[in-house]
Amino acid sequence: MVSVNNSESQSNPIPDVAQVLADVLKFPATKYKVIEMTGGDTPIDKALEQVK
Repeated sequence: MVSVNNSESQSNPIPDVAQVLADVLKFPATKYKVIEMTGGDTPIDKALEQVK
């Protein structure tokens, strides 16, 4: 679970980072984007769907 576009500094578990890197390829809207993320309560797929 993650939080995207969060300006607060929080932990960022390595397994979550790895999963985001793998899953980001499924979401064309994430192309050419810098995605700020931290650990959070939102499932990764749902968080990546919110990237515009």
